[in-house]
Amino acid sequence: MDRAAKEKVVSEFKEIFNSSEIIIAVHYAGLDAVAINSLRKETYDNKVSFRVTKNRLIKLAIEKTPYDHIVELFKGPTAIAYSGDIVAASKIINKFSKNNENLSIIGGALKDKVIDVKGIKDLAALPSLEEIRAKLVAMIATPATKILMVVSAPGSQLARVINAYSLDKSKKQPNQESKAEEKPAEELKVEEKPVEESKAEEKLVVESKAEEKPAEESKVEEKPVVESKAEEQTKN
Repeated sequence: MDRAAKEKVVSEFKEIFNSSEIIIAVHYAGLDAVAINSLRKETYDNKVSFRVTKNRLIKLAIEKTPYDHIVELFKGPTAIAYSGDIVAASKIINKFSKNNENLSIIGGALKDKVIDVKGIKDLAALPSLEEIRAKLVAMIATPATKILMVVSAPGSQLARVINAYSLDKSKKQPNQESKAEEKPAEELKVEEKPVEESKAEEKLVVESKAEEKPAEESKVEEKPVVESKAEEQTKN
């Protein structure tokens, strides 16, 4: 491989390390070309890539990338599986390694987070993005299906639904009318205010009568003057 070819390989792997969400490193010693091609096809169909590495060039490509901390994994006959879908990559490699003893998982990373063999198997046990999307679509579609069942029901069933709704609405109306009838009671309270004013006027009348009493007392006091005039007449 000449210098230009080597630089191209380094550039390609550097792009892989900068753009991938997951890198899984495997040893493929003893795996024949037919098995490798079969794995490549399976990964390609699931938006995952598989590529045999050249360790000396990988050490140049991985520098100053999010995966430079796993450089020590690249020893011996090594290949990598990489993808933007961490679950899909883990599922495919884990499944293939179970059926092919010549493919062994040695580790990997989720960018700056190192994952061991157990971590990769745990990721493989999770539902894939496609499975999650299918469940979400089913959840969203369920209410629409129920609505369609009601709308497409026979006329008699639809009439029952409308009738039940109208009955429920009519039950709520008497409560509103009773609230409207309560308003005159409030008006009566407003009309009671003049009674309080009349009581206040009565108090003023009583007070004025009380003030008139001293005049009557003065009339009583005038009687001695009349008596004194009668006494003068007898003397004469």
